[in-house]
Amino acid sequence: MKLSRIHPPRPRQQQGFSLLELMIVVTIIGVLGAIIIPFAGSNKTKATTLLTSMKSLGEGSTLLQQEGGCYPTVLRALTTQADAATSFCGVNMTANWRGPYVKEATFNAAGDALLDTVATGITLSIVRDAGAGTIRYGIRAVNVPEEILSEANNQCNKAAGATNCLVVPGTGGAPGQITRWFDSANA
Repeated sequence: MKLSRIHPPRPRQQQGFSLLELMIVVTIIGVLGAIIIPFAGSNKTKATTLLTSMKSLGEGSTLLQQEGGCYPTVLRALTTQADAATSFCGVNMTANWRGPYVKEATFNAAGDALLDTVATGITLSIVRDAGAGTIRYGIRAVNVPEEILSEANNQCNKAAGATNCLVVPGTGGAPGQITRWFDSANA
């Protein structure tokens, strides 16, 4: 007697992914992560470096002001003796100069600091803004790429309504500028 099957054999259904398929997917995700993560984190790191440099230059300027009685008009005065031509109040500060007031900096011919480690062409200068009975002093960075500028603004003005930094975006994707205020006084 011959037995026959009542039901025809079913094709075997796949119950999951094979080990090889899973390893390929994990490898692809790892490669993509290795490519994307450094780019995602680099703007944050660059913005932090930019803001830290601006803060350091502001603190150095404040020390020079406390010892010499005036803020410098150029940041190079933080590493070389400040004279009347390099002070906002026109006072020769060489007698009271006890600097350098910053550890290391590279300057251009105008006496502004260069921050090419963040992005090529970023220049930092000291600025004074007089208005509404108050004089503010700050460090301004120009030629800041848009993506670094956005991250720096987020870091500097964390709290709602904070005005520690003033950001002026570039137009059409061009670099912009950011000013970090470090002191204000009544005019």
